[in-house]
Amino acid sequence: MRDQRDFESASAQLERRGASAPVLRDIQESWERSVLAGVSPGLASAPLVFKEDALAFARETSDWCGLAESVLTPQLEVVQGSGHVLTLFDADGRMLCSAGDPFVLEQLDDIHFIPGSDWSEAAAGTNGPGTALATGKAVHVVGSEHFVAAWHPWHCAAVPIRGPGNELLGALDVSGPTQRADPRILQLARMLGVTVEQALLARSYRRQSLVLSRYAELTARYSGDALVALDAQGRVLQSTSIASARGLPERLKIPPGVTGLSAPPPQARWLEGASVYPVMDGAVRIGACLVSRESKPTTRRATAVPPSQVRYRFSHLVGAGLANAVSLARSAASTPMPVLLLGESGVGKEVFAQSIHAESPRRTAPFVAVNCAAISRDLLESELFGYVGGAFSGAKSEGAIGRIEAANGGTLFLDEIGELPLPAQAALLRVLQERVVSPVGSAETRPVDVRLISATNRKLDEAVAQGRFRLDLLHRLNVIAVDVPALRERMADLPELVEHLSRTIEQETGLAVKLTDEVREALGRHTWPGNVRELQNVLSRLAVLGRERPVTVKDLPFTPAPASAGGVNHQMQHLLDVIHSAKNMAEAAEKLGINRSTLYRQLERLGLKPGRTAKS
Repeated sequence: MRDQRDFESASAQLERRGASAPVLRDIQESWERSVLAGVSPGLASAPLVFKEDALAFARETSDWCGLAESVLTPQLEVVQGSGHVLTLFDADGRMLCSAGDPFVLEQLDDIHFIPGSDWSEAAAGTNGPGTALATGKAVHVVGSEHFVAAWHPWHCAAVPIRGPGNELLGALDVSGPTQRADPRILQLARMLGVTVEQALLARSYRRQSLVLSRYAELTARYSGDALVALDAQGRVLQSTSIASARGLPERLKIPPGVTGLSAPPPQARWLEGASVYPVMDGAVRIGACLVSRESKPTTRRATAVPPSQVRYRFSHLVGAGLANAVSLARSAASTPMPVLLLGESGVGKEVFAQSIHAESPRRTAPFVAVNCAAISRDLLESELFGYVGGAFSGAKSEGAIGRIEAANGGTLFLDEIGELPLPAQAALLRVLQERVVSPVGSAETRPVDVRLISATNRKLDEAVAQGRFRLDLLHRLNVIAVDVPALRERMADLPELVEHLSRTIEQETGLAVKLTDEVREALGRHTWPGNVRELQNVLSRLAVLGRERPVTVKDLPFTPAPASAGGVNHQMQHLLDVIHSAKNMAEAAEKLGINRSTLYRQLERLGLKPGRTAKS
């Protein structure tokens, strides 16, 4: 154990660098805590407590860490230039990240001053971040002031990081070789700590505004009821006069995933059964709104939404270019696994979804399709999850079941799932995990059994990186991914597809699609940005025009590319021709049979700037 002579040596060093009596006392008390914790002064390195996966999880759950890294990045040059490293620790003293002088980082690796290591006083004795966390104060520990001898070649200037509510979040530390110790390093650490805390405060105000915005929406929907808005720590931000009159605790913690309050604190027993509406900022829950209904909602259920009639089978998916996608989809059909259909607009993702359902064990149960992009965000939750009578202004008095419950026992197809708002993503994730659904305006949960098929024309991994889509939900959806190729990628299938669609049009309308060789050749030179949907629209147009006379190339709604033009070149020219012939981009997209966002992405892929003139 360290003896009195060791501490006298450390005290002498403190006196040489002009440390005050309180600082001397802090170090002495830290040494005493280290002795009581049983820390060995002969420790060679700090214990490693996090492996890679656990470290990633710790960083994710330390919500402040990512923001701190972003605001500290501009300061790294100063830290690195002075021969130091900058590190962040959670409230338990475990290092979350490090950056700075590469040579110093390499040397510190020997004592495990690296992410995933434990530098709390109880694990590593007196040291900058550990002692800052233990005392709640800024500290500068230099050389032999460390309790463990192996730390003596280093000095650490650390400050605790506190959240907007003064809660201890962790510590920030600037460390380097002892010979570089300088009082200004502690000043630097203090300045960096203030920068982080100011950024956290600014984010707190922004998040509070998000919670209060949701609260305002709910008060308009549930006028006359008791509502409470809470921040992430459970502090009451706002409440209606009814709620305030009944009494509220200072804090009301809501466990993750709870949609109904079953055990409120004694000061607020009246909140039992209140509905919980979580408020999200990306994948982080930043607060919640509670709604306690004045009158108990009716539990009578409305008639289920009639399931869509399944009209497609795998036999409708023609062409060798679809063989791989069809084979994988057929294999998936016999399983209960979620399927994610990937492909551009118009490639036939719903045909795949219906075909999977038609060959699944659930074929006699409902198939319910929902286009997530076509439903107003304000109504999306009630459409998906249903609602009870009087849940919001304009709601049916008897309530209604949602699309998810309507698909019970069968298949739920969520098209354009990339457009699903984050709050709805969180609610959908709970449905998939717990297999229950909670109607809007009710704390009741109802069991559901649905097979989920989803589809998107977006790159969901990019949406995750941008904070617009939940990674945990993507993992739930992306069990069996089926890539449906664009029509331009399987142009060898075009003749067979034209014949198939022509027969379908004649069966449904009685109009024959009669094509000359010249027209067929022109169809083969088009790159079909709207995919199969665009082809079907073109053939339907030609069927109508061909009732009185033979159709010609001039009847096509696009200008065929010259026979010598390459695929990309004539696709570019076709897009430009359509854009220039349209009044605006919305009309151009409509002519192509695609939505505007798909048109923009196709322009960007071709190196064109989205806009009315589509300049390169």
